[in-house]
Amino acid sequence: MTDTLPTGRRQAVGVVVFGGLTIGLLLLTVAGYVVAAARLGLIGHPQKTQAQVCFYEPAEKTYRGRAAHYDCTAYLAHGTVPITYDSRPGQRVEVAKEPWGGWVPVEENVWSRVWWVSMPLFPMAAAALSGRAAVRSAARYRRFRGWRNSSLLPTGSCE
Repeated sequence: MTDTLPTGRRQAVGVVVFGGLTIGLLLLTVAGYVVAAARLGLIGHPQKTQAQVCFYEPAEKTYRGRAAHYDCTAYLAHGTVPITYDSRPGQRVEVAKEPWGGWVPVEENVWSRVWWVSMPLFPMAAAALSGRAAVRSAARYRRFRGWRNSSLLPTGSCE
């Protein structure tokens, strides 16, 4: 297999691509933690509300086996809030506002809380791997550039 770019340019492209991927994954991690903070009630002025209009959704016959639940709508002073939860109608639910305007129910289940805290760790780990690749590519590029411009080249060499 022949390479289309010389070694130095390949390393420079690697720095740009892996660096951009790292930045994107870090932004995804930050957004994930903002959503998690809203779901845990740490931001967004949590408020208690009561579901008023509920529709029963039976269990779906899928391979994942989604459980039966209620789709409810709650009313706040700011407007309506659609809430989906696995409980009975009339239950008081705590909701919090996300930074971009949506309202979400605050998680009360321990495993749901663990999930929302650990979910952004996946893009963070991918960002660490991508950042490592960007740094290694930058080091290789610097090494290549240093070799090419050094006095170690034989006399009369055009490279």
